[in-house]
Amino acid sequence: MPRDEKDPGAARRQLEQLNIPFTEDEFVKLVGQGDTITVQTFLEAGMNPNATNTNGTPAVVAAASCGRGEDIPDVIEIHLDDREASLRKMRVCRTGILEVLLDHDADPNKSSSNGATALMFTVLRGDVAGTNALLSEGADSNAEDQQGKTPLMLAASTGRAEIAEILVRAGADVNAKDKGGGTPLDYAAIGGNVDLVRLLIDAKADGSNSLFPENSALLFAAAVGGDIDTLERMLDQGADVNSRIVGGMTLLDFAVLYGGNIETVRLLLKRGADVTHTIEDGFPALCSSARRGDDKAVKLLLEAGADVNIRGLFGETPLMAAADAGHIKTLKILLDAGANIDARSDGFFGPGQTALERAAGNGDEKTVKFLLEKGAHTEMALISASGAGQIGVVKLLLERSIDVNQRDSRGTTALMAAAAAGHLEIVKTLLAEGADVNIENNNCDATLILAERNGHHEIAQLLREAGAEQ
Repeated sequence: MPRDEKDPGAARRQLEQLNIPFTEDEFVKLVGQGDTITVQTFLEAGMNPNATNTNGTPAVVAAASCGRGEDIPDVIEIHLDDREASLRKMRVCRTGILEVLLDHDADPNKSSSNGATALMFTVLRGDVAGTNALLSEGADSNAEDQQGKTPLMLAASTGRAEIAEILVRAGADVNAKDKGGGTPLDYAAIGGNVDLVRLLIDAKADGSNSLFPENSALLFAAAVGGDIDTLERMLDQGADVNSRIVGGMTLLDFAVLYGGNIETVRLLLKRGADVTHTIEDGFPALCSSARRGDDKAVKLLLEAGADVNIRGLFGETPLMAAADAGHIKTLKILLDAGANIDARSDGFFGPGQTALERAAGNGDEKTVKFLLEKGAHTEMALISASGAGQIGVVKLLLERSIDVNQRDSRGTTALMAAAAAGHLEIVKTLLAEGADVNIENNNCDATLILAERNGHHEIAQLLREAGAEQ
């Protein structure tokens, strides 16, 4: 029989008949699933539209984060005695959930435990209707999450130009800064969205408040987005082809890191982009191209005079970047150009890594084999692979008759790394190869202590059986 929408008791009984618990957790779950029928029943049974689940997610946020249906009638007559058939019709219809909650006076500004509001989710999803609905009910266009990010920053970072315009009209602060110092203008430029940058500048976004040198956000956006016409026009008008952001990354570095358009690289090099500068905090164009496996860009940059051993953040070289990403063709190009195969990155909490050690830790056997064939020193590669649980690489390296008891600058051995991380099969393999169970690291900790400290009791017993001393 038709549901009595005015009788909370009847709605509650209908839920009981369906074995659906009348709890806030269940309500929020169903909201997130887009179950319009049951959500309506919960509300008719007296559920608080501002209910929050035990994870700290309010119903209105769950509603904003679920998908929206298309080509579904706004109103569908539902009968609980034919609920399954109705649900099949409504399975993709989540359009009404948010509006239903707002119609029941849900607070549009209730936030999750991380500070995220419903408006932030409609922005991220590109939900224009949901964004308008929330704003019309008083949603705060300048709300901040725990990182200080506002809805406008999220729109800018995801390229939602239409929603960004709606937010600006609703009073969003175009000069807000998050806890990392980022502004909406920064996020739009990093995304290479020229139209969004123009929109924000027209809305009085302050270029001096940005990551980019004053009035250069549009230039960087054009470079990242591959907007050659805008880029050429601005360079013709006197824009500096070697403009730098804080940390030393140039227009070219930035364009390659965030964009990767080969025509942009060609244009900037043709206009005199410097490829020999050093970077204090960031990634040189050659490192970014190598990580991307963009061999055309790598060759162009090398031909223009880029240092094949240039270092970026954390002391990373182009060869390390290519090895980390498994680009063997790129590795060959770099090695043929004179890359140092055994260069080591910076280490803040321990030793840095070579290209081989990165590949070993990633379990990339093809790259490991390639680098070994090219003469890479094994040194700590076995330690990297053992600590990362990469049994295939461990066996590959042991076939090379390397020192199973090799120690890094902290005194760590491969056996210690595997035991501390709980990799039983690798521990067995290393013991079979004669790994010393009683070597101590620089903190005077032996392998047994490390295994026990991390709760790996089966490994600890195995070590005792192998002669480990207490």
